Amino acid sequence: MEPVLHESNPNYTLNRELLIVEDEGVTAFHLGEHLEKLGCAITAVTVYGEQALLVLEQHCPDLVLMDIRLAGGLVRRRRSLMSVSEFLSV
Repeated sequence: MEPVLHESNPNYTLNRELLIVEDEGVTAFHLGEHLEKLGCAITAVTVYGEQALLVLEQHCPDLVLMDIRLAGGLVRRRRSLMSVSEFLSV
């Protein structure tokens, strides 16, 4: 039986897959860099919610980190957030 890691364990984040949806390149780069140092695997970094949906069709990350102020109009951002949450059954 595989041991369950607790949050206080330094290996807790190992092998966690994350998808980053961020339209600011520098922010996305630094976020990914820090998360990788913590042991997370970055599945992909996308700029738009639509790109994230394409990634989610082929991968099932443990967590999606999505900027709520993505480029594009409010309707587009809202539609992207709703689509990602529906895809993940949140």
